[in-house]
Amino acid sequence: MDLDLSRRGQFALVLATVRRTQSLPGGQIRGLPNGRVVSGLTGFHLFACRLAEAEKEDQQGRTHQSLDQVNQLRNEFSVTASRWQSLVGGLLQSIRSGQDVKNLERLKRMKAAQVEMGRLIDAAQKAFKDLIANLSNAGAQSDKRPEEDAG
Repeated sequence: MDLDLSRRGQFALVLATVRRTQSLPGGQIRGLPNGRVVSGLTGFHLFACRLAEAEKEDQQGRTHQSLDQVNQLRNEFSVTASRWQSLVGGLLQSIRSGQDVKNLERLKRMKAAQVEMGRLIDAAQKAFKDLIANLSNAGAQSDKRPEEDAG
């Protein structure tokens, strides 16, 4: 029972940490090269529903299915996070090539945003990792139970 409550908390933590990445601390950064705007990570509009489905699978004893769904969500999150970091890295390069004061201010703000978003992404990835480890452990234990009952 304690393990089940622990996993429930981990599902909630994954959701909370992913939601934090959806907005950029300090707000959007505008006025970037080529009219670009940098904000938080996007593409997670169905994330909460899909995570809730995975949690329901776990609660119904289908830990392996839950684990598969969580792994898929983690992979999608990682791809989105990598794209964001690549975009920001490219914008930082183009800003560095400029010499005016506005660009220097944008550069400072972009670097700060990159560092802070990196922290948020790391927290979400750790939450995913912990949940996946817990689900894997629970799945391994459920696989052993029939053998123990037979023995």
